Amino acid sequence: MNTKKLTKLSMQHPRITVRTLATLMAIKDNEGCSVSELSQFMGVNEKNVATTIRRLEEGREGSGDVKLIKV
Repeated sequence: MNTKKLTKLSMQHPRITVRTLATLMAIKDNEGCSVSELSQFMGVNEKNVATTIRRLEEGREGSGDVKLIKV
């Protein structure tokens, strides 16, 4: 994962957690993959990725109630 890009995005979007930004970057870089594949790519627990994705779908992840992804 590109740490410099993640740091820059974190500074530009302080209300969005680093975990959420990392998840969004992973989705962008691996479009169409499963939650299991994303968790392996990110090196994190599958349940955490699934929870973050659900919150992004619902607009509850630091985005001011804006739904950041659609499944």
